[in-house]
Amino acid sequence: MKKDDFPLLNQLCEEFLGNAAPSFVTNNILPLADLCKCLISLSKTIEYDFMEVLNRKNASFKTMMLPEESTRICEEFLDKIHPSLKEQFQTFQKNGVTNLVVVEEENKINDIQTVYYGRQEAHPNVNVGIYYNLTDSPYIIHEFFHGNNWVPINCNRESETHRILSETISVYFEERIVSFLKEMGYPKEELDQLTRVRYIDCFEAAKDLFVELAILDCYQRIGKVSLENYKLMKSLENPKRPLVFKSEEEFIDVCIKAENKLKEGFRPKEMASHVSYVFGVSLAFFLLEQENNTMDEKMITLNEKIKNISSYSNLYENIDSLGVSLNNGFIEKTLNIFKGKMENIESRYQNRKNK
Repeated sequence: MKKDDFPLLNQLCEEFLGNAAPSFVTNNILPLADLCKCLISLSKTIEYDFMEVLNRKNASFKTMMLPEESTRICEEFLDKIHPSLKEQFQTFQKNGVTNLVVVEEENKINDIQTVYYGRQEAHPNVNVGIYYNLTDSPYIIHEFFHGNNWVPINCNRESETHRILSETISVYFEERIVSFLKEMGYPKEELDQLTRVRYIDCFEAAKDLFVELAILDCYQRIGKVSLENYKLMKSLENPKRPLVFKSEEEFIDVCIKAENKLKEGFRPKEMASHVSYVFGVSLAFFLLEQENNTMDEKMITLNEKIKNISSYSNLYENIDSLGVSLNNGFIEKTLNIFKGKMENIESRYQNRKNK
């Protein structure tokens, strides 16, 4: 093979890594790849059909709930967390910022992919798919926080730090209202399935991100993605910094498939979106497990802080402000949290399926 076997892949890598300022991704390709690899491995321990999850046909959510009741529960939850959040929630409803969109049965797959929190240039626009069941209030809260810490386009809303922390905050409070619903006496098994869906979404995003990270890792090390350079890189591999691709066959298979898709006109999803989701979800579940009765307060402070995108510090300093560190086995601890919760959820899920 020639050195320019993958011109379109190399062009994409050059565009991504050619920025002057190093990003969170460029500084953490291997740790992020390791996290994705572990998530992918963990996903193989459970049985699921992703389209079934999207279509909500797994009959996990049987407790019906009117949108009015879901909204009332959201207000009660936010009032308990901080009254100012309840006021903002009510203001969003009054001003038409929050839009509850009923997802019709025959259009669930299509609608679930288009009903989302959409940022607009001048103001936030919070769109939430409504299913008339227990999923509604947690999803409303998730999207509410995206809208609550929204920043206008002229403030560089694509900031890597903002995107990651916004996802972390939304997932964190989504899980907090799940706990709130359990305290109110709603079925624990159904609410656990909501967490299961969030994990599965994260697993699927990790699969996409892993390929992108693996290719970037090669490009970052050798300057050009090619079989010849991969062989050279493999021969000089540092045990302390192992390659993401473990074999020539795996490397060639992924690169050929990616190059062919690019030739057909495919454009990959923005990596920042994948990273903000996978890392944001992982960080949120890590924070939820910390023995800290002030974490809600810290997350509210962080939520207010990132509204002013020109003044907040970098990602690491913001995470440090929460009293946690990305060092000291963060990935291993996070995976243990995922694994423990998944094993607990899956055992009950399988028992119900077998009845």
